[in-house]
Amino acid sequence: MIAIHVEKGFYKLNDRIIESDVKHYYAWIPSVLVYNDISLRFLDVNPDNNNIHFIAIDRTPNGKLYLKTTYGVALMQVPFILPVHYFLKWTGNIADGFSMPYRIALIISSLFYYIMGLLMIRFLVLRKMKLKDLIASLTILIIGLGTNIVIYVAREPALSHVYSFCSIGLFLLLTDKFINKVNWTNGLIMGFAYGLVTLIRPVNAIVGLIPILWGVASFSDLKERVLLYFKNPVSTSMIILGVILLWAPQFMYYQYLHGSFSFPGYGTGERFFFNNPQLINHLFSYRKGWFLYTPAMFFAMFGFIVLYREYKTMFWSVLTILVIMVYVNSSWYSWWFGGSYGQRAYIDIFVLLALPVAALIYKGMSKGLPIKLTTLTLVFLLVFHNMFQVMQYLNSAIHYSGMTKAAYWETFGKLHPTDKFQAYLEMPNMELAKNGIYPKPKKPIETQQEWVEFIENDLRKSKEKMQFLTEKAIKNNLPIDTVIRHDAIYIYKTCYAN
Repeated sequence: MIAIHVEKGFYKLNDRIIESDVKHYYAWIPSVLVYNDISLRFLDVNPDNNNIHFIAIDRTPNGKLYLKTTYGVALMQVPFILPVHYFLKWTGNIADGFSMPYRIALIISSLFYYIMGLLMIRFLVLRKMKLKDLIASLTILIIGLGTNIVIYVAREPALSHVYSFCSIGLFLLLTDKFINKVNWTNGLIMGFAYGLVTLIRPVNAIVGLIPILWGVASFSDLKERVLLYFKNPVSTSMIILGVILLWAPQFMYYQYLHGSFSFPGYGTGERFFFNNPQLINHLFSYRKGWFLYTPAMFFAMFGFIVLYREYKTMFWSVLTILVIMVYVNSSWYSWWFGGSYGQRAYIDIFVLLALPVAALIYKGMSKGLPIKLTTLTLVFLLVFHNMFQVMQYLNSAIHYSGMTKAAYWETFGKLHPTDKFQAYLEMPNMELAKNGIYPKPKKPIETQQEWVEFIENDLRKSKEKMQFLTEKAIKNNLPIDTVIRHDAIYIYKTCYAN
């Protein structure tokens, strides 16, 4: 990941790192640290900031500007931003919250939480599953380099997912500690961890099932677990208190905005369609199918069989959370989750999914030499395949949102996009998606006539190209349409025909 940052140099560019949804998550920090104004009124004084640094800042019905996302991601970024900010101030440099030192700090923060999450996986595999170091290492290899988490450290490091990955792992470990030693301090810390999980991405409240299901292998275990919380009301109350304390600033912010402790930040038609989950598209489509772009997760799916047989106390919690998360994520109006490499929402629970991955690797490595070699080969093939696709994504040979079957196979095995690639892309219709309507992909361009028409339309969209063609038409005393058609045919024959 560091090599990618050094090679690509995204941190040097003003429009990278703090971009897209990162502007939502990160906006809390400069609003407080630089402008000392959580009301965002400074944006009305200098509206240009709205377009440059503060993307799509919305207004409440009474006209107040507001931050769309909760402050959890910013909270995890603050320890890395504060030293940079005050060092710049004390040395007389510009401390605007957005310059290159801040971007580097965000990259370092994502690397830190990425490594911490992988160390938590190692702890779980070694201490809780009681497996060997080799199994832990192979599991970390699959999760750390064989999945799309790589992109969210190497290309889009300040998005929420690496922070969720770490915080959910922390919540799992603190829950395990609380269950083994019930007291009010463990309960309070566990509550803080859950508060952090939900502040980063409220939809991850689903992992709140961990305290109920972790370590449960039967109905009697479940009954005993529920009773554990009722028998220890003080400790249970401290869990709730920990969550409330961490959410208190957010509640106060909502009270300021709306006069209540809740506020619908996503108020532009972005919603769930629970009666129309796009399960097949979400998991297998060429646009963003989870298993297509992260085939390493097949290890987890088959690993559930081993997990059930040999680690049943882990099985029900991980499977239940995964099933609910798949249903919820596939019900989101944008089931492909905007511009991304693969289905980014599942990065959040990779610490949990590492357990069935480890179980399958353990089973494969405990067999004879042929099965061991097959297991090792699959691990390294999946890592290689993922890293190749990562490079494709970085080189725009995998599109962030418009992939189709034709586009996928056009660049399959190629590091760079071909001339035909752009023609095969099909961007999602967001307005239809907000109504739960998802048209089937159009038939790909095949005939010469279709290609020529596509090239003509592409030429007409470009002002520079049209100016050149207009001058060419005047020079040769020909109609502009004739010149466009001739050039389109020439481009087709030289670039597209094969």
